[in-house]
Amino acid sequence: MRTGLYTRLALDGIRRNRQTYLPYMLACGGTVGMHYVVSFIHHSKTVASMRGGAMFCSLMELGEWILAVFACIFLFYTNSFLMRRRRREFGLYNVLGMGKPHIGRILLYETVITAVLSVACGLFVGIMISKLAELAVVRMAGAEATFDFTVSAESVLTTAAVFSAIFLLLYLKSLAGLRFAGAAELLKSEAAGEKPPKANYFLGILGVVVLGVAYYIAVTVKNPIEAMAWFFVAVVMVIIATYMIMISGSVALCRILRKNKSRYYSPRHFIPISSMAYRMKRNGAGLASICILSTMALVMISSTTCLYYGAEDAFRAQYPFEIETTVVFKNPAQASGGNIERLRSRISETAADFGVQPENIKDFRFASITGSEHGVAGDFKCSYNRSDYGSARHIVFIPQDDWNNLCGESVSLAENEAAVVTVGFKLESSTVSFEGVCPLDIVSLRSERKTPIPGLEYSVANKAVIIVKDLDVIDKVFTSVYEAIGSDYRSYVWKYGFDTELDGSTQRKLAWNISGNLAELDFDPGKESEGYAQLYTDDRANARDDYFGFFAALLCLAVVLSIVFTSAAVLIIYYKQLSEGYEDSARYDIMINVGMTKEDIRKSINLQLITVFFLPLCFSGLHLTFAFPMIRRLMLLFGLSDVWLFLLTTGITFAAFAVFYISVYRVTSNTYLHIVAPKKRV
Repeated sequence: MRTGLYTRLALDGIRRNRQTYLPYMLACGGTVGMHYVVSFIHHSKTVASMRGGAMFCSLMELGEWILAVFACIFLFYTNSFLMRRRRREFGLYNVLGMGKPHIGRILLYETVITAVLSVACGLFVGIMISKLAELAVVRMAGAEATFDFTVSAESVLTTAAVFSAIFLLLYLKSLAGLRFAGAAELLKSEAAGEKPPKANYFLGILGVVVLGVAYYIAVTVKNPIEAMAWFFVAVVMVIIATYMIMISGSVALCRILRKNKSRYYSPRHFIPISSMAYRMKRNGAGLASICILSTMALVMISSTTCLYYGAEDAFRAQYPFEIETTVVFKNPAQASGGNIERLRSRISETAADFGVQPENIKDFRFASITGSEHGVAGDFKCSYNRSDYGSARHIVFIPQDDWNNLCGESVSLAENEAAVVTVGFKLESSTVSFEGVCPLDIVSLRSERKTPIPGLEYSVANKAVIIVKDLDVIDKVFTSVYEAIGSDYRSYVWKYGFDTELDGSTQRKLAWNISGNLAELDFDPGKESEGYAQLYTDDRANARDDYFGFFAALLCLAVVLSIVFTSAAVLIIYYKQLSEGYEDSARYDIMINVGMTKEDIRKSINLQLITVFFLPLCFSGLHLTFAFPMIRRLMLLFGLSDVWLFLLTTGITFAAFAVFYISVYRVTSNTYLHIVAPKKRV
């Protein structure tokens, strides 16, 4: 046979099956375009040059790999629908005398044509929108954008190579399926379907149990670090349980419906129930895939949107001052008296050089240690098992004078007394001790929602602020802990924060000069080991670029992946309706011939479609509801504690997705209706 014949047959095959090929090629092209855009941003010099750009580019590189892996899985899944429609045609070629090698060549030409068109169109669209995507990214990060149009040769080659490899694998898979199938099997493939599966009640019950355990983990985990450790475990359990329930549970439901004879044998219910039972194994897997993809899209877009819009509050909590100096001393003597005054004076002098009068000054000392409550109430173990995240307590000691100046209170304590403020947990004890030693009598105890000490909100562990008489008491506690467990936690921190009216670049210069001038101070001449351990000055403007660049990258990646996941779900729904429409067409022909009315057909179809369509949406909503507590705690790792903002973004995201999902349902249900009951028949 001539090459032209194979090309013509391949083109004819694509043209005749354009109803299946067109969505497939659009999905391929869209995925190619998305991959190019992500790769373009990854290699963008404009993005790399902005503050926080390195983190952004790293996340985009991760996004490239995620998209490549998902594209492979997704295209394999959708290609199976495509090949299912073509098997009968290939079987006819085989019966008419065309050998398997020749059919394989037709399949090769179809694959090449599809690959070339998809990759070329996808790259064209990706190149056209890549600059807009870059501008959006730069805008979200608050940086300055350039308006030159460029094409990334590296991104073009990478994208083309990735998808060429995927199409090669698709061809080999299709060729293998064709090779091991006989002509008769190919011809009858559409009508063969599945044997009615048996209801596996054990698998269904196991799925419910696994899902219940996953929900329990999501609801009961309280500590953010512990939530991060359990999150992926819960995700895997939800995915497995969803497939178990969708496959076995739906089969059991169909069996129950079929046992109700009066309902099952009514014209409206007979075909939809028998059709669902006939292919429920395949149906269940498809519904589970739609559900998981929808849930992933919902979780990603709602959480990252919340992070982006709540980033300002989280940033303010972590960086409460425009300029903040931190000095870490090795002993309490260094953190007292004249040294602190010298530091204050040098900062004031440096600010004056910039014509700045510091505002909203916060000046305080503290020391911290990590511990946990075990056994005796009020006794903190500093040698706790670090895998026990739920019991972790961030204990902050602060002298009463610093506390009073910071919070405007008038606490007065004796050497053996303490005032305690807890955040995130309740302390029920009249004393507080550490490793069973150095007990302090609690004269004041209260709980608050937020840490009263500025800048400590980023610590996700539950906190205990312990106000004591002075630094000597803190040193006594640390010395006792050291003697008890052999670990030296002694470090004493002084923070000096203030606001200015300077622009971002001048803030950076001021912070740089403060750090340099303070480094020149000699706190203990001739005793280098007794000096300060660390000294640095942060400015909010510098931190802002990195902070918001990171969240912008997360949002961008989430939007891209959500679009891809949603597109995958839509395409699965479309192919599912298309393939089932052709399978059900003959059944409805019989029912029409025996007198089934147009209204009965529509009601029967709507019953089947509503059952199949809205089951994944309901499960997605259920998964999202139970995931909410765990994701909310994960938000705390990023400094976001606004529950209502997360609740609002989650609700809006789900509502918008539901509207979109219903629109997809109406379009695909009309496609199904036109196939099984065209106007000329009804």
